[in-house]
Amino acid sequence: MNAKFKDVPVEEDTRVLRREVVTVGGREVLHEIWTWDGVRGETIVFVSKEVGGLRDTELEAIVRQSNMVELGSQITIKRSDSGFTFASFNFRA
Repeated sequence: MNAKFKDVPVEEDTRVLRREVVTVGGREVLHEIWTWDGVRGETIVFVSKEVGGLRDTELEAIVRQSNMVELGSQITIKRSDSGFTFASFNFRA
């Protein structure tokens, strides 16, 4: 995995099923598929300094253009103090 994603935090109860570095919107990002408390979802992890000038709505548009997001899926954006920004989607119970 790319060294810039080596410190991406994972919440204690989350089980990451797959991680891969991909390109989304011209940026190298980490794509994760995970389960947590009976929910399965996906997250695109951005390096915060690379997207710091973008509004949440702009980030959401970039994520939707990736063709990873299922039609009708909500996207949640979380800007973390860890240096990473998380866009999560495709939630399934």
